[in-house]
Amino acid sequence: MGETFRGGNSRTLAKQLDLLAWPVVVLDQKQQIVFASAALCELMHVDATRLVGLICQPALTADNSLEPQLAMMLAPPSEVLHGRAAVREVPWPPRSPTGTAGQAFLPLIDEDPSSGLILVLFGDSQVLRERLGPLAPPAAPSGTAGDEVLLRIRSQWQQLDGLWPLLGVSPAIELAMRRAQLAANSAAGVLIVGPAGSGKSDVARSIAALRARGLEVPANLIQRLPIECSLIDEQSAASQLETLAARMRPGTPAQATHLILDRIDCLSGPAIKVLREWLTDHAGSLCVVATSQTPSHALSEHSIGLMQWVQSFSTIEIEITPLSVRREDVPALAQHHLAMAAARAGRRLPGIAPATLELMQAYPWPGNASEVQQAATEMLTNAVLTATIQPSHLPLQVRTFAGTFTHSQQPVLEPISMDDVLLDLERIMLERAIKASPRNRARAARLLGISRPRFLRRIAQLGLDDKVTSDEEE
Repeated sequence: MGETFRGGNSRTLAKQLDLLAWPVVVLDQKQQIVFASAALCELMHVDATRLVGLICQPALTADNSLEPQLAMMLAPPSEVLHGRAAVREVPWPPRSPTGTAGQAFLPLIDEDPSSGLILVLFGDSQVLRERLGPLAPPAAPSGTAGDEVLLRIRSQWQQLDGLWPLLGVSPAIELAMRRAQLAANSAAGVLIVGPAGSGKSDVARSIAALRARGLEVPANLIQRLPIECSLIDEQSAASQLETLAARMRPGTPAQATHLILDRIDCLSGPAIKVLREWLTDHAGSLCVVATSQTPSHALSEHSIGLMQWVQSFSTIEIEITPLSVRREDVPALAQHHLAMAAARAGRRLPGIAPATLELMQAYPWPGNASEVQQAATEMLTNAVLTATIQPSHLPLQVRTFAGTFTHSQQPVLEPISMDDVLLDLERIMLERAIKASPRNRARAARLLGISRPRFLRRIAQLGLDDKVTSDEEE
């Protein structure tokens, strides 16, 4: 009888939410969509069954379809995950860089920090701020590291799969992203220039993958041959090209076959001759994407023949400038990689303190985008039992860089949420018990001094079910 009443009550609530003109979404404690209103589904031309179950996080996803974009747009700011309401502006509808809408997050909290729901409402930002002002005061400025920057990037560019090294807001990186979008939608030869660690190879492979994605050809006809030019000679180049030629099929679009030349500025003279002659014989049947640490106009320092050959096939040149000259891009890169690291670790996404951002932007990042990725993983590892990444969580080389001492080094006193501390500590203890007794839940519960039902309930609430095997208990 109780279950019947509960079901009727749920249906009544769903109908009331569907009557609202503004789109409404409800997220559970795992940031999964559990309800999408009829207004949202009608506006986005999508069925609710395709949205329910999506995990909402601010990291840019590889999938360019509507559902992942909407799931990213619904990712709650960090203050919402800690029980505080928030209002922000977002691009609306998705893929529209000019349109914006207000978005209100209302956490429905419970005694248990891991329980509760988050109500998300789209509407006019002015109206939302006026009506929810006491509940959602303006957030303290936190630089450009907020997920709002990633939302703008996602809305502005149609293709982002694998183009993570080109995240940012600087004019140089926006030009590089614009050219990458052009390259992904053409069959032109591409040269990607940038220093070590800038992600040139990732961008090259992404462009090849994006070109092949829209082709209606069997998967076995999609061919990509990466060649590390610093490791090949005349004989090995000829052998690899012969293998690629044997796999090619007549009539296949050129975008289905890619020759990816990494560090083309390291090619020897004989290898250049072999490649040049082979590409002349197979002109029009494949695409070439090359990377180099030397711009095309400066390749003459290596070889006049190399410069002339590269300029003959590279219609589009994408330059990824060093991160040291575009440090305004560091927050967006850090936010993305921090969200990805948190998702892999199954942890809540912490915020980034303004003082931490200040130190990060003062550091020159000699390892470029790859160093930011490593730093994000290390910051998440260091940030235990805290809701915000503080300067002490940064890698040692960033904290101690001489250029950062010109900035304020006053210690930041952050309010401590006892619920968050206890929740994180409980998660750690549960994970240790699971690891100590992965196939016997009753024994794992005894190790913690709690009952088996309580143990099962807590690992379900904290999303640790996947860490427990499905084998029979001993």
